[in-house]
Amino acid sequence: MTKTRGFTLIELLVVIAIIALLMSILMPALARVRRQARAVICQSNLKQWASIFGMYTDEYEGKFMQGYWAKPVSQAWMVSLRPYCEAAGGITCCPEAVKTRVGADGSTSTLEGPFTAWGIWTSNFPEYGFIKGDHGSYGINSWVYDAYQLNSPQYWRRSDVKGTGNIPLFLDSKSIGGWAHHTNEPSLFEYEPWRTGNGTGHFLINRHNEEINGVFMDYSVRNIGLKEIWKLKWHRLYDINGPWTIAGGVTRADWAGIGTGWMEKFKDY
Repeated sequence: MTKTRGFTLIELLVVIAIIALLMSILMPALARVRRQARAVICQSNLKQWASIFGMYTDEYEGKFMQGYWAKPVSQAWMVSLRPYCEAAGGITCCPEAVKTRVGADGSTSTLEGPFTAWGIWTSNFPEYGFIKGDHGSYGINSWVYDAYQLNSPQYWRRSDVKGTGNIPLFLDSKSIGGWAHHTNEPSLFEYEPWRTGNGTGHFLINRHNEEINGVFMDYSVRNIGLKEIWKLKWHRLYDINGPWTIAGGVTRADWAGIGTGWMEKFKDY
């Protein structure tokens, strides 16, 4: 009678150790692939938003919506574009940011991270036209509004202007929108909530490996380095060689000296 030989305990332990080693090598690579796939989906969402904004401005002879201040009905972007985006389906959130801050209204000081969406859950906000349940992880460059009520020369108001390829329109954001300016300082730490008066901080999110995704006013979509944010032409009077650019004299030591220095290692522009 032939005696069947099984695996010894040592052999089983060796096999388990090899499997564990392979898993430790493969898991980070798989995680990177998943994040890259989500970044691609995010850009696909934004391409649909680019088409939506394009349809809106075509319908209104090149003009953007009037913004939160329009009377008697608010023309915040989500209100004005609601008929278009509802038809397009679930594109209000980047797939990296699907966890909504319950109770947030876009102006909360609650600690927030790159993978958190803003949400309107506690009130209807009738003065702005938002309704309970509105949420998303993208926000508008609020300088694009046709805000004639504010009588400011900084607003773009229209889509048919020069240099549209460097004018941000709609991006990964901590809130529904923001008024970025070249004098705005970087966030003090990676998960810092945006501060009143610092519109740049709304978009300063390490969501896609030191980058965010965005739509530009020519309706193109691309990734944007976090330090590159200061090189975009946010409004008509914006200085793209302002204090937080290399042309403006900023150095790695300057980045390291802001808060925890979390942006110092990022690519310069």
